[in-house]
Amino acid sequence: MLLPPLLRLAPAFLHLTLATASNSTSLLGTRPCDALAAAGLGDILLSPTDSGYEPQVATWWSLNAQLRPWCLVLPRSTAEVSRALATLVAAGHGAGSWHIAVRSGGHGWPGSNSVANGVTIDLSHLNATHYDGATNTARLQPGARWEHAYAALQAQGLEGSIRGEEALSG
Repeated sequence: MLLPPLLRLAPAFLHLTLATASNSTSLLGTRPCDALAAAGLGDILLSPTDSGYEPQVATWWSLNAQLRPWCLVLPRSTAEVSRALATLVAAGHGAGSWHIAVRSGGHGWPGSNSVANGVTIDLSHLNATHYDGATNTARLQPGARWEHAYAALQAQGLEGSIRGEEALSG
């Protein structure tokens, strides 16, 4: 199967195209977004009519990168990322030509981590930083920003510096 190798790619660069015969709309306006809601992910979806949609789109680093997908998925766990991606791939049949983008940090060129014709999985809620002093190892989730990562690491007595609003993975 093609998906496991793709999932190992940097999330900011994962961009799949799903092409099928027709387009269908319903409650949220598109088959893919409706499929996400039906899969129990409605509480992590933002559609263009939601009050949180535009503020979330505005978190992309430049105006030309601030595309407006049919809906945004804001997973809080890797299980939700997996369920969202599996649901979207399964919804591809009969949904027309559309795209899936995965945003880890939002610091990329237009179209690299968002789409206008499809669904964006935005990993910004997966932003925790964990430090293990015994192994001197830090684990940072893909949606983390350096300013928050450094604050968490400085609380452990570690130091570092980089522009704060920059995302870890692009």
